[in-house]
This record gives sequence, structure tokens and C-alpha cells, in this order.
Amino acid sequence: MNKWFVILFAAFLLIGSTSSCKKCYNCRKKIVVEINNQEVETDEYYEEDVCTSEEKDDLERDGFRCSSKR
Repeated sequence: MNKWFVILFAAFLLIGSTSSCKKCYNCRKKIVVEINNQEVETDEYYEEDVCTSEEKDDLERDGFRCSSKR
């Protein structure tokens, strides 16, 4: 019986972790570095995937550009 409990618990965790967040938005922001007291944009990006529109809105307020993932 203990073995079945462990198997069911592991299955529940696996299903819960994959269905709770679909990673609906991909947000990117150019990396800026300071050289000789001047900000210089690089060709690289910070990138973050978020699940909710609230998280997306927060990142966009911080300068990220977000797009829907399909």
C-alpha cells in the first residue's frame, strides 16, 4: 500500500507541475551595460517566460517587450 501511495503522489506532482503554468508570455529586454559612465546597449537580451497577464504587465513596466507564446 505504501508503494502505491508514493506512485500516486509522484504522479500528482508531475501532473500538477505541468498543468499549473502554460508559460503564455515570452518577455525580452535588451541588456544595457555601463562603460565610461555611459549606458551601452548590447546585442544580448534578458528573457523571461511568465504565466499571467499581471506578471507580463509588471515586466512591461520595467521595459520588457512581451509576446504571446503559441
